[in-house]
Amino acid sequence: LMTPWTMQSYLHTTFSKTTLDFDEFCVFMKHFRRLEFQQYTKTQRFNKADLEEMSAVFKRYCVQHDTIGPQGFLRFLRDLGRMPADRDGLRRVRHMVNEVRGPGCELEFVQALRLLRLIDQAGMSFLPPPVVPEAPLIDNGTICDLDLGQKEIEEEFGQACREFVIDIIEQAFDCSHFEVSTLFDMFTARDEDCSGDIDLQELQNIMMDLGFEPRQ
Repeated sequence: LMTPWTMQSYLHTTFSKTTLDFDEFCVFMKHFRRLEFQQYTKTQRFNKADLEEMSAVFKRYCVQHDTIGPQGFLRFLRDLGRMPADRDGLRRVRHMVNEVRGPGCELEFVQALRLLRLIDQAGMSFLPPPVVPEAPLIDNGTICDLDLGQKEIEEEFGQACREFVIDIIEQAFDCSHFEVSTLFDMFTARDEDCSGDIDLQELQNIMMDLGFEPRQ
């Protein structure tokens, strides 16, 4: 991707020196990630149409800094027709995410592409993509907009998705399972429109649930 010689050449051409301050280091890393993305898409043989579709779906669920969280990643997989069809598949994907992600629980686009390739190579069976993109992922423990045939199966799969999200956040932030699962259930309960986001009023409701009264 970048040899010591090409690195030295880049530094000399771009900065006219071989030492970097922090701002210059950030510029270098931006260039490096662009090269990494170009190299990865070339070696993994994603065609232009695939990349455009994946990029559009990824941006649909971006949070901040062009990244997606664990629930956004599940939506990303679902909308691309790569949602594992059973709990074992979700467990395998969860391990893949924990191997690929960096600090924190969010994924960059190139990491999502790497995971897609790993998932495609794993020989899993997938659920069909939803009829309506951007549909909520979990509503009261049930996967939305997916007809799996039986309510019990849908509820079991919804629980598996809940465990997926909680486990990744728990490991990323070194919190207890009880803390994360409690907060996740409070968030889900107060996300009244099942959008996957909470507005200011819903956030205030959560804080009141936790015992914090708003000041007048």
